[in-house]
Amino acid sequence: MALRMVRPMKCKNRVEFTIAPRSDGADVTWAMSGPQPSIGKLISVFINTEKMVGSAFESGLAELKTKVEA
Repeated sequence: MALRMVRPMKCKNRVEFTIAPRSDGADVTWAMSGPQPSIGKLISVFINTEKMVGSAFESGLAELKTKVEA
């Protein structure tokens, strides 16, 4: 998917879901990638961006699990 953000800075990133089958279900990985502006690189030195968006990814994956299992 294409993800466009306006805060904390404008960017357009690629979001990918990878599904790996397991004997008891599947592992789903949600990843985001894309160019990072210079200010973003500087911010990432001081702020853990994974921690900043990680909770959104976790809740999104939990919601996906709920819908798939329904």
